[in-house]
Amino acid sequence: MIVFMLVRIFLFLVVISGFIFSQTTVNFNYTGAFQTWTVPSCVSGNVTVTVRGGKGGGALGGAGAVVTGVISVTPGQVLRIYVGGQGGCPTGGWNGGGNGGFQNTFSGQTLACGGGGATDVRVAPYGLANRVIVAGGGGGQSGGSTPMYIDYTFYYSDGYAPGGNGGCPNGLQGFDSFGIGGQGGTLINGGTGGAPWCSPCGQPGFSGSLAIGGNGGDDIQNIYAAGGGGGGGVYGGGGGGADGCCIGANGGGGGGGGSSLVPAGGVCSSTNNANGSASISYLCPLPIELVSFYTECNENEIIFKWTTQMEINNEYYEIQGSNSGNDWFKIDRINGKGTSFMINNYEYRYKFNRFKYYRLLTIDKNKNEEVISTITNNCNNYQFEKWSIYPLPCMEQCQITVVSDEWFEIFDISGKKVEEFFVKFSNEPYVLQTEKYQKGIYYIKSRSGNNFKKLVIY
Repeated sequence: MIVFMLVRIFLFLVVISGFIFSQTTVNFNYTGAFQTWTVPSCVSGNVTVTVRGGKGGGALGGAGAVVTGVISVTPGQVLRIYVGGQGGCPTGGWNGGGNGGFQNTFSGQTLACGGGGATDVRVAPYGLANRVIVAGGGGGQSGGSTPMYIDYTFYYSDGYAPGGNGGCPNGLQGFDSFGIGGQGGTLINGGTGGAPWCSPCGQPGFSGSLAIGGNGGDDIQNIYAAGGGGGGGVYGGGGGGADGCCIGANGGGGGGGGSSLVPAGGVCSSTNNANGSASISYLCPLPIELVSFYTECNENEIIFKWTTQMEINNEYYEIQGSNSGNDWFKIDRINGKGTSFMINNYEYRYKFNRFKYYRLLTIDKNKNEEVISTITNNCNNYQFEKWSIYPLPCMEQCQITVVSDEWFEIFDISGKKVEEFFVKFSNEPYVLQTEKYQKGIYYIKSRSGNNFKKLVIY
């Protein structure tokens, strides 16, 4: 049985066969350049990847494909993620989208648009042959006049035409108008470009190729209704053919969608209507299974107590404190039990009441750390010491810990003040260098209090 419990954004706890794993999802948005991700050392075997191809350009641009599948990885392996862009008008989306054909506008004619770029993940050496998952981009909408009728059964429009969707796995054809829509890419070939309404007056669309959508055909004669660009993919979709009949021509053909690479057992849909994106989810074993973490209070100290019932490769715990909940200060570290499947009880005594919040971290032997519990200080009604000095007696140096900024004064045994100094509240103790004093007995006090502490220097 698998149980999920949300613990923070993009992080889940998963219980598998008695072991606890953290499930983390890393997201990649469109940037116009490839991005990298290094497989963490705790990951073994595989990761789950979702890639979304870019939508074709224009309101009627084809949807990008969405592919989810499992791919094999090794710790330390570097993956490259190519996130496809949504097609523009007339430019194609980054990572393979073909451009819409060239045209001008006349009395509200709509520009032809480019195909959406594919989104893919690659392993070294990062060539097109090294793609392990691909989501095809949608074909671009063609140029032309506003359609009065679109037939979604027979892929026909009487004005500018929709682009075909990125495929699962084969891309869908662009819609026909007076120019013919480009064909969708397949897993072995690019989509064929669509024919123009007439060959002397308009160009055919260009065929797609490996990873690249074909450009839409130009409206050569009247420049008012060009073809849409094909979407990128495993193989790109073909560009749509131009219309070019006359001033105010009806429409060119829509670009074909690009094809997708779906890993074995993966799923695919044609549903993305924006820029492409990608996400990688992976499981890492948590080093501990925490039963409880709480504090007890007395007049002199806070006592932290926690219990675990399983520890895996756990090196140590760290207790931290904060007054804001954002900036955390280390209090101390406590050694863990390594790997243990027994109940283990821990206790740590802290002589200061400095913070509103406390949290417990676990750090494994690979230096991966995880916050496993955060609690609110329930000891605010107790009056603790405001500062301490240790070790006593001092030899060469002592350390002073404070709960807030404080001025200190040191007196010799006759009562003469020999030094005063300021200690700022900090995560680290203030180091008092004592080699400058003669050996003997001194007294130290804070300006905010009347209590003297004996300071023996030797």
